[in-house]
Amino acid sequence: MKNTPVRYYGTTADPTMHLQELFTIHYFEHFRDYPFCGESHDFWELIYVGTGEIIVTDDLHPAPFHLQQGNLLLLQPNSFHSFQYCSRSYIDLFIASFTVTDPAMDSFAQYPLHQTTAIQRELIVRIITEARQGFLVPLSEIPMEQMVLLRENAPYGCVKMVQGLLEMLLILLYRELQATQPLHPEQTSSQKSNLNCVNRAVVFLKDNLYTPVCMEDICRHVGMSASQLQKNFSAKMGRTVMGFLAELRIEEAKFLIRQQEYTFTEIAEKLCFCSVHHFSRRFKQFTELTPSEYARSLDALMNGVEQGGGPRRPIP
Repeated sequence: MKNTPVRYYGTTADPTMHLQELFTIHYFEHFRDYPFCGESHDFWELIYVGTGEIIVTDDLHPAPFHLQQGNLLLLQPNSFHSFQYCSRSYIDLFIASFTVTDPAMDSFAQYPLHQTTAIQRELIVRIITEARQGFLVPLSEIPMEQMVLLRENAPYGCVKMVQGLLEMLLILLYRELQATQPLHPEQTSSQKSNLNCVNRAVVFLKDNLYTPVCMEDICRHVGMSASQLQKNFSAKMGRTVMGFLAELRIEEAKFLIRQQEYTFTEIAEKLCFCSVHHFSRRFKQFTELTPSEYARSLDALMNGVEQGGGPRRPIP
């Protein structure tokens, strides 16, 4: 019997968040008083603060933006913007500028300021690492040339990698925005009110990863009973309120472990776990690894990179 070939149909990816041109990538590490009087250009600019604080002014928004550790700001094309240093300590600053085609970018014009997640910060780390390996001008310098220049021995596909990582970052930022902002016009006022409460709860939880909170605190903040909030939250987020908070804290714990600046006991205390043993149990529940196993897997990865001649990754 003759075999009949199976016909497959390919799926073409849509041009979601397609980054057309990359203009600049900078990572200013441990500096003070960066002199920047202001500029305007016809492309987007992304500013991320790893440590320290800056004030950004933008003529398209009436109030200045106060960026602190972990904050990310997207400035739309043709805005005149400037920033000033406002921290007594040193500051780490990542800046990228680019053109991108997607109507979804309009949402960033309305909601430009974001608190990054651990996954988003990891993408920024990978962008910095890739750019350091492949770009000719050090990321901490302002080049005379008005374009990105590659080293002769730049890794294969360096610009494409940076482009792809930036696109992933924008997609994740937009998903976060969708989860906390949009409401469909056909929804009833009651449905909109319930979604508003869930959105406010999500924002509250993300803002209080390092603060002890209980269900009563969250309900008081959003103005809804515990049973109502649990029902609406589970319907939208697919998990309980405190389960979602635990997941956020474990993601943050993974980021802190990657920083290699804190012991597991310190991380457990910072993220409000009742003990390091409780932290370890919850960590394994979400990752299938203990914190020690996770740290060892990172060491193995980093040692492999170093033995291959590559630099250690920066951690903003």
